[in-house]
Amino acid sequence: MSLQDKMREFKERREAQSYFRENNSEYLQLQDYIKVLAIGILVASMGGFAIQWVSYMTQWVFMYAFALVGYGVGIAVKKVTNTGNVKIASITVISYVVGIVFGMLLFYGFMNGLGNITNELFMTYFSIIYRDTVTLIFIFIGAICAYNVAKK
Repeated sequence: MSLQDKMREFKERREAQSYFRENNSEYLQLQDYIKVLAIGILVASMGGFAIQWVSYMTQWVFMYAFALVGYGVGIAVKKVTNTGNVKIASITVISYVVGIVFGMLLFYGFMNGLGNITNELFMTYFSIIYRDTVTLIFIFIGAICAYNVAKK
């Protein structure tokens, strides 16, 4: 068997394995779903913290950053699972939203000294909901980006 035959066999086996993983959601176990949730929340919270920090330092809010964070969460989840399906994509959207809110809450907590957690929670809610509708639209766009990247 030549080297080219071995490479062709390896590629065929890898394609078959990829097809199996994409079309068989039973392949993933509970541990994999927990990993997806944890990685998604971690990446999204770092992104939410970074967005808040940059907007605090520059007094400008970069709305496209929400879409970039969503794309980053989708890529991170895709790297962890090596597959994509609707279940993974749904968990990715949940982890994105929770992570963005947690990152913003963490930023306000650091800025206010972590004194009163209800005050920081209210400030995060106020920042997301009442800042303007455009923020919600871009958070929604980020969730769509995370879903599409994790699904493929």
